[in-house]
Amino acid sequence: MYNEGQKILSKKGQITIFIIIGIILIIIVSFMLYVKEISETKSKTNFDDTNRISHDRLIITNYIQNCIEQVATPLVFEIGKKGGTSNPNSAVYWNGTELNILAIYKNGYINKLLLRQSIEAEISDKINKTLKSCINLSIFEKQGFSFSEKETIVNATINVDGLFIKLSYPLNFKKTQYSLEFNDFISRVNLPLGELYLVAIDIVNEEIKSGHFDKEDFMLKHKYIRIEKHRPYPDIIYIIKKFDIKSGKDLVFQFAIKGEETVGRKIIKYESDYGCCINKIDGMCFKNVEPSKCANNIYKKDTNCECEKNIKQDIEGCCISGDDCQFITEQECSSTSGEFYKNDFRCSQSYCHNLNCKSTYNYTADDFSGPLKKHGESWCSYESLVGKGLDYVGTRHFLHSCINGVEYAEECRDYREEMCTEGMISVNDKIYSKGICRINRWYDCGMQKTESACKDTKVRDCYWSGFLYSQLKCHPEVPPGFKFWEENGKQICNIASLYKDSDGKKYPKSWGHSALLYCQRTGDCGNYRNYADEITEFGFYNKDGAPQRWVYWNNSYTKRGNDFVVGLGLYATNLSSSASMPRGFDRGDARCNLWGAPLTGKCELCMNTKLHPCTEYRCKSLGKNCIFIKANNSCIPTENLDITPPKISIGELQRGYKLETRSSTNYRNGIENIITPDVMVHQAFSFSFSTSKPTRCKISLYSPNVNENPNILIQNPLPDILLNELDYETKYNATLRFPSSSFTKFSAYPLFIRCIDRFGNKNDGEFVIKVKTIEDLDNIYTPKILKVEKEQSNIVKDSENKFNIYVNEPFNLCRHSFSDVEFYSMNPINCKTEEEDIIYDVNHPLGSYVCNASIFIPNDASQVYFSCEDKNGNKSNSYFYNLN
Repeated sequence: MYNEGQKILSKKGQITIFIIIGIILIIIVSFMLYVKEISETKSKTNFDDTNRISHDRLIITNYIQNCIEQVATPLVFEIGKKGGTSNPNSAVYWNGTELNILAIYKNGYINKLLLRQSIEAEISDKINKTLKSCINLSIFEKQGFSFSEKETIVNATINVDGLFIKLSYPLNFKKTQYSLEFNDFISRVNLPLGELYLVAIDIVNEEIKSGHFDKEDFMLKHKYIRIEKHRPYPDIIYIIKKFDIKSGKDLVFQFAIKGEETVGRKIIKYESDYGCCINKIDGMCFKNVEPSKCANNIYKKDTNCECEKNIKQDIEGCCISGDDCQFITEQECSSTSGEFYKNDFRCSQSYCHNLNCKSTYNYTADDFSGPLKKHGESWCSYESLVGKGLDYVGTRHFLHSCINGVEYAEECRDYREEMCTEGMISVNDKIYSKGICRINRWYDCGMQKTESACKDTKVRDCYWSGFLYSQLKCHPEVPPGFKFWEENGKQICNIASLYKDSDGKKYPKSWGHSALLYCQRTGDCGNYRNYADEITEFGFYNKDGAPQRWVYWNNSYTKRGNDFVVGLGLYATNLSSSASMPRGFDRGDARCNLWGAPLTGKCELCMNTKLHPCTEYRCKSLGKNCIFIKANNSCIPTENLDITPPKISIGELQRGYKLETRSSTNYRNGIENIITPDVMVHQAFSFSFSTSKPTRCKISLYSPNVNENPNILIQNPLPDILLNELDYETKYNATLRFPSSSFTKFSAYPLFIRCIDRFGNKNDGEFVIKVKTIEDLDNIYTPKILKVEKEQSNIVKDSENKFNIYVNEPFNLCRHSFSDVEFYSMNPINCKTEEEDIIYDVNHPLGSYVCNASIFIPNDASQVYFSCEDKNGNKSNSYFYNLN
């Protein structure tokens, strides 16, 4: 019993121990699970907090970055559209947009130096000022945040393919559980503003160098950039485009090159007076920059310095697969099983259906029914007979080109100051037409007496009409246009006024017709046709009678311009040393004067073409009743054509002179104003007059009938004196100086005042101021320096500076010094003038002589003194010029 019970108790004890151990294990496991759960719960809480902080930081960062992009993107489009600034202040417009000027003409284009950092600074400033209009941090208060902020600083950096913007904007956001700190935000705008800027600088450098940029050649070598060029007289507009996929539109960089109105007044030159400026920050090179503009950068004085291209070609060649062509890399071409032709930018090895222009502009029909042109071809388009001196008044030359199936139209400079020349070039044994707008070198054609000199295409663009009976036979290949409604170009037409020679006396009829034909070919002169094919007969007079109608050609040649071509050299830019603005006199048996527009015309014809814009020149050629509206390039008829001539009234004279006014017995409806006493040569004579309506006026020192005797020749005749260039005025003050009679062979001068109003009305009858001169025989007058002006905008210390010194009489020598010392202690300037060097330019003292001086200005100089010595050894008083 005992043993059995003991066994039973022993078993129960074992079971109890196992139970207790099991319970302990359960407790331990449960505790461990509890601890694990607590740990996991805490870990999960920490994980959620980290996610929330990262999430909130990302939301705020994206919000600020999106605002930067929203503000910057339209700003990039605006700055590109206006040429590198949002505020051009240039008064040069294209399609209603004011454009930045990157170069300005002064005997060549001077670079205005648009630096990359200038654009970056403006973008940074604009973003900084407008960013707060986008950022509204109060929206985060609804998310339980409180915040504090400090001032923003923006730094924009322009790269080739994008704009990088760094915003320094200290921000602090707080919630109960955590806070967020921000300092800098970085954003990128993927627009190629930098690339288009580089193209613009390359264009300006090339225009400065040669007066021409070959946009067709550029587009052939650059796959995605397109360039348009337009010439609203006298300026040039460039439009550079590249398509932006994200916005679905073009990024445009368009700018102006400011020109000068040279028509009938000045020859066009492309000279560099200054060296190159290298931007210290990015190494960009700019040609022909005034030294003062290059301060804080690297200046190279060599005027022949070269600037490397900023944009390298991105087309390797042409990949041809059947009749389709692509501009891709050689490696890409191999994957298409195509055949690759390196450096073949025209894809000349195939017909290339997809690149050619299947139909082109047809001027005659004003539609696009013209012939097919190949990719890479360019050609000329004309509006009338062209070449051989036959261009009609009001017409212009145009350059068209085909690039990647798109036709581009470019106007050559108006008034035919440029002409479109065309030739053929061979590319891989294939013939392509090549056209170019280039300078018209017509200036000295009338001076050439031999056929060989006339046809010297190295220095001039002339045509020899050997069939003419008149003594002059060499004339412009393309006659220049003039502002004939302002009397501009009259003296140029006058060079074709002739007296009869032996042939003229023997064959008067043939000689008379030849004189008219030569007159027509000189410019907008004589009796001829206009853009509307209308003949006027106001510009030529022959004592032997009116010409026959055959001299005006047949009708309808205005629609046959493309039947002709000007085949002179493509890249001719050299000018003859004798090139100058010619001038003659209205005298002779056959008189050549300015062409005159019809009284009324069809003004609407000015806007009758899709690709050739209406201009003031074309508009004014149609009729005196036609008014040009520059704002929209339109030409409208005036309802009340003013045909009343302006009246001239004499005003005050310089003290010491008296006036006697009387009716003229020499000129119909003329008034003569006799001045006493005589005026000393080279000394100032001042007077004033007024006109009854706004006019532009000039003074002619000779009568229209001067020198009727062909046996008496005037040596070195003086030019007409323009009193106002562009504006119409009613009040005039003139100060003149007269040269010695040893030069002009005259001691009495009838000053013929001639004025013209906006409608082309001239004063009726001659208004003459009669002046007699007296020589300084006793040598009592010393020379006077009238004016000193610097050529560049600012004085550059420790550098050569150019000055123009205007003196009232011819001089043998001028000197300068940096302190007021006697004449022979001053530094000599190598300049000398003669009587025939007299200047009558409204922009300078009338009747003065100029010394063009190049002077080194030391860094410590604050003033410079000038003095000149005349032909008799008299010295002028020192002229003080403040360098500060």
